[in-house]
Amino acid sequence: MFHGLTHESIYAAAHTVAMFEGSNGEIKEISGTSFSLIVNDKHVLVTNRHMVDLNFGRSDGKYVGYTLKHLVCKFRGRDAEDGSLGSSQAVYHTDNP
Repeated sequence: MFHGLTHESIYAAAHTVAMFEGSNGEIKEISGTSFSLIVNDKHVLVTNRHMVDLNFGRSDGKYVGYTLKHLVCKFRGRDAEDGSLGSSQAVYHTDNP
């Protein structure tokens, strides 16, 4: 039987903003969700493909040539000591893998 999501599950998701740049210098931002894992001592970001490929799923080719410049992931969580809410932010740049 499903009993709902735990606080740990809810706070594992991050509000994520992706910034893309077109060949003409135009900037396009989109938002979605992501979460991170630690695999072999490295952080791995998990998100939907449209968050890293702006033209994904489009048949009109409107965003062909746009490149991902960075992702900003905003996480929320509870402090282990007193149970209060806290937040953190991680920024992933394409020029710094």
